[in-house]
Amino acid sequence: AVMKLNEEGKLNLEDDINIHLKSIRFENKFNKPVTINDLLSHTGGLDVKKIGNQAKTEEQLISIADYLEQELPPQLRPPGEVFTYSNFGYALLALIIQDISGLPYDEYLIKTILEPLDMKLSDFNYSMVHEKYYSKNYLPQTDSLIAYRPPLMHFYPVAAMNSTAKEMSNYMSMLLNHGQYDGKTVLDSITVTKMLSPSFRNYELGHGVHHGFLEKEWNGVQTLELMGNVNGFVSKFMLIPDKNFGLFISINTANYNFVQDFTNDILGSIFSEEVEKFSEIIPTSKGDVSKPLTAFTGKYRYTRHTNTTLEKLALFLNPAWEVNFVIKNDTLVEQNSNDKLIPASALNFYSSERNEYIAFGENENGDIKYFFSDLKSHEKLKWYENLRFQFYMIGGIL
Repeated sequence: AVMKLNEEGKLNLEDDINIHLKSIRFENKFNKPVTINDLLSHTGGLDVKKIGNQAKTEEQLISIADYLEQELPPQLRPPGEVFTYSNFGYALLALIIQDISGLPYDEYLIKTILEPLDMKLSDFNYSMVHEKYYSKNYLPQTDSLIAYRPPLMHFYPVAAMNSTAKEMSNYMSMLLNHGQYDGKTVLDSITVTKMLSPSFRNYELGHGVHHGFLEKEWNGVQTLELMGNVNGFVSKFMLIPDKNFGLFISINTANYNFVQDFTNDILGSIFSEEVEKFSEIIPTSKGDVSKPLTAFTGKYRYTRHTNTTLEKLALFLNPAWEVNFVIKNDTLVEQNSNDKLIPASALNFYSSERNEYIAFGENENGDIKYFFSDLKSHEKLKWYENLRFQFYMIGGIL
């Protein structure tokens, strides 16, 4: 929908989002404005917040504008600096679509995208009209499954679209056919090319973000994917443009492993020749990095966690959010996994454990600030920010 407005000349991807926001005003914490493209590529720098995005009854639902006015988390990092998947960034885009078009987001999407694609069963939140078509969703608990109603989402454009595999295939076909569907032009071919082109990378040797899709790899084949869950459902969307191939899977219980295994089985049977010729990335020789190894040591924390609400206490329940780099026998090693990093170039290393190139990122002063493992970003911690110190401090206070 954003790319449609761009195609029509109603917004530019490099526009400051405040040019188009009429319902609320976004407070920039840095000198650099947040652009449409920053939100599309999840580089707006917003904090993460998960509590309070659902309503128990339809009467309790509030508009996307009111929700963002009340709940939008603050900006933590300069825009365009680092990828951190942001639902709130996309909620802001939905509000921009509303403010430009003058229509509620769902109405605009139905009119411009869903109807031309014959996606008649696709809608948002729970519709009594389509009730007979809905699959029940289940919460797995020990050896049983508990059925419960899908949640009602305040920021419904981000996580509350209902659809079918057939109708999602219409959408995939349009993208693979350069904007054409059933003789209709839904998007211009130039727009589709932009959508399927990278807009941001954490580092040169890592995968990119493609205007909403995440670039990944399967046995050396480049894929564009999105995967997510909402209570009792897991869905995966995948395109392989070079193979003219699309795959959509949705299951009605929260089981990521099943979806991943099923995907591998499907792709393995269809593209068996790719499996046979695929070989791991193995650097032929050790390179040189631009800093001494000591500059990279220290603890780093995954950026997709809450910093400004009580939700941050969840960090204590999952120490895996942090990685720790130390030097052993003149080699940089990730302590928990014992992953030995081979210097490659500049700030890049090869990780044999991950079978990929990883990298570090600098701040404006040239100091190491980030660790990147593809599209996963970790921020370097000060000595008093790591969980071990926090545990000791809390214990001392108690």
